[in-house]
Amino acid sequence: MENARADIDALADRLGWSEDPTRPGRESMAQVLAALRTLGCGTDVEVFLPFARAAEAVVDTEMDLLHTGGSDVRASAVIRGVLFDVMMSLMLRTVRQQRVAERLHRPGQAL
Repeated sequence: MENARADIDALADRLGWSEDPTRPGRESMAQVLAALRTLGCGTDVEVFLPFARAAEAVVDTEMDLLHTGGSDVRASAVIRGVLFDVMMSLMLRTVRQQRVAERLHRPGQAL
């Protein structure tokens, strides 16, 4: 687990993510990385660099939707964040299913 923590910390530092606001997320990411390694899906943390950059782009787009002023800005940001997380998860699942079907499809077989 310590190796996974160190790897995630190095990745976060490389991305310029500050320590305090991301600490709980970093711990969870380290647990996921350690689990992948334990289950024989060992991977170098570098594989997650494009995921992190994509996450930054998604969140930057989300932040651009915030409106200044008004008392409901935080509430709408939280609601939007939760629902955007669900939408992103569904999009990832849909694209995975599509790519698996494309890569595993053999001519003459139904998808």
